Amino acid sequence: AAAPPAATSTAVGAADRAALAADGSSDVAAAATPTESSIVAAPAVLTALAAPTAFAATHSIPGNTLAVGDIIEVYASGTIVAQNGVDTQMLELRFGGDAFLSSPANNSPAGDVFVLRGEIVVRTIGAVGTWVGSGTGYIGTPSVAAGAAEVPFADFIGSTVDDTTGALIIDVLCTHSANNAGNQTRLDVLNVRI
Repeated sequence: AAAPPAATSTAVGAADRAALAADGSSDVAAAATPTESSIVAAPAVLTALAAPTAFAATHSIPGNTLAVGDIIEVYASGTIVAQNGVDTQMLELRFGGDAFLSSPANNSPAGDVFVLRGEIVVRTIGAVGTWVGSGTGYIGTPSVAAGAAEVPFADFIGSTVDDTTGALIIDVLCTHSANNAGNQTRLDVLNVRI
């Protein structure tokens, strides 16, 4: 079998966006360039984290790429590989270093999954660009197993300042409540679309 492709990125040209804006079917600024990316191989498992730690898979949005009104859609999911006793894990979805979706600390057994889905709306651009973000998430058993602890959550961050002239990173952080080798969490999917 052929090896899976590396992370992909697709860009739609400014001319395409200008045509959409000109014919009235979109109010998207012509200068912005949307991108899509996804990881295709499972990154290393994060183990024994007593401090917030980012998974290796991230997405970088180049400086001067975003336009006012851009919507950045983020989808991330992963697996609780192992959980030591009553220890917990907490997950955060971040943009430019700011968390806009945070899970509660949760004691999840091995095999549970997490799903994080968020949207960021760019309000202004430049050295003091602003954005707002919100999202929903879920941690739980990927089946209808009796007694499973299903944990839905949601979050919102109000107007936040970031320099859009520089690169902005989208990442997922994990924190275990104890530094124990029995605590293991893996990010399986990170998809970003502008």
